[in-house]
Amino acid sequence: MKIMKKIFLKIWQYHVIPLLVMAGVFINKVWPLLSISRYNHSNADDFWMSSNSHFIWEDTHSFWATVAGGFQNAVHIWKNWDGCFLSMFIGCLPPVAFHEKYYKYTFVIIAGMLAIGVTALLYVLLVRMFKFPIIHWLLITMAMLIMFFNFMPSIKEAYYWWVGGINYAFLTGILLLSQALLLEYIVSDSKICLGFGSFFAFCVGIGNLLSGLVNPVILVLELTVLLFVYKKEKILFLIPTICAIAGLLCNVLAPGNLIRGGSELFHNPVIGSIFKTIAVSAKFIPEFFKKPMFWLCLFILVLIVDGIAKGKTTYRFRYPLLFVVIAFGVYCSVFTPVVYVGSAYYGRCKNVSFYIFLFMLLLDALYITGWAFQKFSLRLNDFVKKGMVYVSLILVLISVKVDWLYFDSELARESMRIGQAQEFHAKVMGRFNKYYDDSIREVYVEPIEWIPTVFYWDDDCLKDLEHYFQKDFIKVLEE
Repeated sequence: MKIMKKIFLKIWQYHVIPLLVMAGVFINKVWPLLSISRYNHSNADDFWMSSNSHFIWEDTHSFWATVAGGFQNAVHIWKNWDGCFLSMFIGCLPPVAFHEKYYKYTFVIIAGMLAIGVTALLYVLLVRMFKFPIIHWLLITMAMLIMFFNFMPSIKEAYYWWVGGINYAFLTGILLLSQALLLEYIVSDSKICLGFGSFFAFCVGIGNLLSGLVNPVILVLELTVLLFVYKKEKILFLIPTICAIAGLLCNVLAPGNLIRGGSELFHNPVIGSIFKTIAVSAKFIPEFFKKPMFWLCLFILVLIVDGIAKGKTTYRFRYPLLFVVIAFGVYCSVFTPVVYVGSAYYGRCKNVSFYIFLFMLLLDALYITGWAFQKFSLRLNDFVKKGMVYVSLILVLISVKVDWLYFDSELARESMRIGQAQEFHAKVMGRFNKYYDDSIREVYVEPIEWIPTVFYWDDDCLKDLEHYFQKDFIKVLEE
């Protein structure tokens, strides 16, 4: 009996049950998104961007020759159309350039990069900097990833479309990974982490304007705090800051941007764009905040309270109101490039704002909780803390059951259950079988109108397909 009691107390103390339950919720809400990816297919910019790479592969079947061709094409785009060199380079090498059957790995690559960035950053932030228990990090990471994968403004443009996903979601993952490495440098003084973090900081700048702008904004703020607190001890943090700014300038001042935007590219006033960005970003918040997110955020807050209450962090939480204001400003800065150049509010652009929004909430909760505990010398009974964790987890489980329609994973699950995803895959592959058949020059294809909600797909790119597969024409048969 005493042994059983000890085992129960250990399980209660170390949150083993919440970890197992949360792992089940995580698998339940992510697995359908992974499972349906096997039926995903290329579309839109995937074709025109990779046509040269595709031709090289067809002629040589040399992987490195194809990569070199993609690099040359990215240089051409940088000079004549778009300054986001890194994302253009990767965008010129989608799976379809080698064969359409590889496109199913799009979700794994893009979502995987984002998951690596989130997991690494939360580990350094929570475990390395604020001394949270490992199990708290695991629980918070799973809750964050559930939200990152299920409540996107546009999941189809985030994880199921190569060019759009690489440009925005994938680059956000690199941004988060860069931050993880640089925060680790602050903690451990590791020059290796500083070097790789600086390299990735530059990559973010030449990869995407949205994450490319918020990246140096964050680094400048971190550098300011480091120089104020540590003086010259952390002067090397200038390196990633300069790298981030240099990468952004290589993007902004690219000849392609000037050609594409012409005299209208920089016609909007800077101050006016900043104020408009604040207004737009504030309006996004109700759009971003889906109902189940409240309970997941409450669960994370309880874990933060429990982690801070253990009192192992030596960090001094000062000026909480200033921190909240600055964090909101960082979140707003994400959308400034879109407002400044007068671009449309595409879902893939909102996705980046959504990522930073979630981290803003987490950092605000972490900072305010830490400040409150230090300011008022708060102490919580261990039983109360554990009870809060279990109660908040139960509320998450109820929400998952009651509000299941809010989850993109349920849309994916239903699409597979009724056979929509399978039928879509079969019809699209029927088309590609004709595209890959050199003996068929004039291609007639059946219409496809029953498309899974999570997939980015339409028939607007048939002209690109004609060039891609060297067909005389591709026509959709009328019903």
